[in-house]
Amino acid sequence: MMIKFISIICVLVLALCAGAKTLDEPTRLRRVKRNSGDVIIQRIPAIEQKRNYCLPASVEMILRYYGAKVNQRELGKIFNSSRKIGTSNNIGKYFGSGELEDFKYTTLYALSQQEYQQMVEVYQQALPTAARKRFQKQLQKGKSAFDLMDLRRCPEELNDIRQPAAKAMRQACKTYLDKGYPLLWSVAMGLDHNDRDTGFHARIIAGYQEKDGVITEIIYLDSWYGRRKFKRMPFTAAVLQTTKIAVIEPLTK
Repeated sequence: MMIKFISIICVLVLALCAGAKTLDEPTRLRRVKRNSGDVIIQRIPAIEQKRNYCLPASVEMILRYYGAKVNQRELGKIFNSSRKIGTSNNIGKYFGSGELEDFKYTTLYALSQQEYQQMVEVYQQALPTAARKRFQKQLQKGKSAFDLMDLRRCPEELNDIRQPAAKAMRQACKTYLDKGYPLLWSVAMGLDHNDRDTGFHARIIAGYQEKDGVITEIIYLDSWYGRRKFKRMPFTAAVLQTTKIAVIEPLTK
């Protein structure tokens, strides 16, 4: 009888362990701190990326926040990352199976070709004739429009074009950050006055500031700068440079 009782207890323990989350909901919710309009997820590990490893490093920060033992080098192998050219933004296919079987990847927003083309057209129209010709020549040479745009010359119409991104970011903040899920954020640098570089980059949205029911700032972590504190950006500037927003969630076994 004693052996049978112990066997039953062992089965129950194994069942509970199998159904446990990497980071349970009560713990996630406790890590969401609210103060003076700020909503910030605490205890996200700050990681300094290797050269052109911003995406693997950002994913490492999120997975380690959930309790997984991973590093950007291992993730870079999974994502076929390159120290020369970086990582393809299409990493969702690697989640839910293999080494990342315990996690779910969901794209919440991705810049469409139509939206991108509208941005290019509106920006060109706002340029003086000579600058517009230089801009067009650079595009013909294969340069990305994101690398060529100057926020100081960006017309207000661009904010209207980016409404899909603005809507997605607001929904993502309220749906996921409020529940303790960090957001994986892909951006085109150079579209914000604080950016000293151009090119595509990955960051983590860890929080936001809200005033009178309106999100005014995005609070983020950047692996490029290593173990620094949270950084802030006006919501409109964050939207303007957004190319993709995704969430990675731990799966219940």
